Amino acid sequence: MNIALRVIVTAGKAALFSSSLLVLFLLYVKRIYNEWSMVLILSLSITFVVALGMIILTILPFYLIERSGINGDAFFKKYFPFYAIVFFSSCLFVVISSQFNTITTAIFTIAYFTAMMSWIWMFKPKR
Repeated sequence: MNIALRVIVTAGKAALFSSSLLVLFLLYVKRIYNEWSMVLILSLSITFVVALGMIILTILPFYLIERSGINGDAFFKKYFPFYAIVFFSSCLFVVISSQFNTITTAIFTIAYFTAMMSWIWMFKPKR
């Protein structure tokens, strides 16, 4: 699969994953029952664009730097730990500086898990 198609498929998976987590959070905290389908549809379109942009800005440069024939498993093992540490620290910094605001904590937790899953969907080889 070429890289452009892989990025689009991964952004689609990330949008579905993060939108589902967001709707579950809103159902749990806000107790929205009537509008959950509208929230899901709206968040799917927004998170697809955001996920596509974030994959292009944060994950794709690693791939373009290391196009020298390294296989997906070795690439994943080489770069994923550094990305995870930096992204976790960034999300944690924002959560702490917001004084553990519930909405901010939920959004950045969802963003962190979505970014980690995007790496797995992009580069982890199928077994």
